[in-house]
Amino acid sequence: MKEKEKITEKIYSELNRAKGQILLLERKLEAATKEEEKTCKDMQETTSLFKYSPQALVYVDTKNIIIDINLRFTELFGYKPEELLGKNINQGITFSPNKIEEVKILFKKSLIKNYYNYETIRKRKDGSCFPVQISCSKVFLEGRFNGRILSYIDITEKKYYEKIQQVLYSIAKTANSSISLDQLYQKIHLQLGTLMDTTNFYIALVDKEKDLLYFPYHVDQKDHDFSCQKFSQSAQVIKTGKPFMVKNKEYQKMMASGEISPRVITSPNNVWLGLPLKIKDDVIGAMVVQSYNNSNLYNPKTAKLMEFVSKQVAIAIERKRKEEELEKLAHYDFLTGACNRRYGFELLKRQIKIVQRNKSSFLLAYIDLDHLKEINDQFGHREGDRAIKKLVRLFRSTLREVDIIIRMGGDEFLLVFPESSIKDMFLIKKRLYHQLARKNKASKKLYDISFSMGFSCYNPKNPLSIVELIKVADQRMYKNKKEKNIKKLY
Repeated sequence: MKEKEKITEKIYSELNRAKGQILLLERKLEAATKEEEKTCKDMQETTSLFKYSPQALVYVDTKNIIIDINLRFTELFGYKPEELLGKNINQGITFSPNKIEEVKILFKKSLIKNYYNYETIRKRKDGSCFPVQISCSKVFLEGRFNGRILSYIDITEKKYYEKIQQVLYSIAKTANSSISLDQLYQKIHLQLGTLMDTTNFYIALVDKEKDLLYFPYHVDQKDHDFSCQKFSQSAQVIKTGKPFMVKNKEYQKMMASGEISPRVITSPNNVWLGLPLKIKDDVIGAMVVQSYNNSNLYNPKTAKLMEFVSKQVAIAIERKRKEEELEKLAHYDFLTGACNRRYGFELLKRQIKIVQRNKSSFLLAYIDLDHLKEINDQFGHREGDRAIKKLVRLFRSTLREVDIIIRMGGDEFLLVFPESSIKDMFLIKKRLYHQLARKNKASKKLYDISFSMGFSCYNPKNPLSIVELIKVADQRMYKNKKEKNIKKLY
């Protein structure tokens, strides 16, 4: 009996131990199932993240063979999975031949580092190229290097706005430099050409006091008439202070209705885009681009961009205009616009250096307006000022652009004739007196303009100082005046 009890007890003990092992196995199986489910869920989430990532992703193995691409990669590059799976990504699929060396360097970098970030240019299936930001991460499975995930982000818009910032900076920098206003217009045109098509481009500025619209800068394939016009009869952009884009059909309707006056040459595919140049609320002019053969060249996005840039352009132009006005006040006589005495002497010094270097010569004429006192006494000082201005206009209409007009003060002037000698003196006098006679004949004034003049010549072989040069011309001018007075007496 005892033997049976022992056997029974042993059987129960074995059964309990077996139950415990089964229970342990069940718990292990349950844990393994949960881990497998978690791993499967993680893999599903990872696959989902890969597939629907907003970044273009490609998964390559250790030999750069493409294992998978996501939806964004297909959208960005134009390739379907079946076109790329199994191919080596370094075989020129997404880059041009000129990028081969760059790709090799990036591949070596990806083997050394776990991650890198790089900006470059890549190619779509259709052959078009665009700027991208590429990042690369290594993939490890069960502790072993299994491949890499390459990420591509289209940075076209980012680069575009960076370029806009560069253009704005360049325009502002140019406005602060010593270049002229004319050079600034050229720089503006050049810089805008990096953002958009500016084949046909002009700047219009307004003088509201004189009711004039003028065009200090213009480049156009067909239209060459950029003469001043009445501001009150045109300039819709300047009047409204708002961007204005119009295609040929709309332009023809507006012109027919009298809403705008005809200004530009048009064509069936013409598009015209004008932007106001504004300083706060003050519109100083307009900046215009147009195309004769592509009516879709500009759009509202272009207008928005141009409106943004035009604010900086307006500031740059106004700054440079004020600089030139200040320079003019410092260098030129307020009444006549001739060089003032100080600036004129600077130009004389430069002229001496030039002829010394070139071993040439120049002529100097000292001119005095006759009978200014009598004009002032009889008709008033305002009329005397008009006589002085009339004399300067006479000089400008007769002399060359290189010749220099200097107002010494009152009714006395110096004229400088570069690259001239004594033998040119008689021709100069003849032209001046001929023009004087013509002006007097056409004048409706109760008096005639006349002047006395004397010449001196600067010769590097027998140089004179500026003071001596002026003194000689002055003495000869008084001699001329005295001879005229003697003739008048007889």
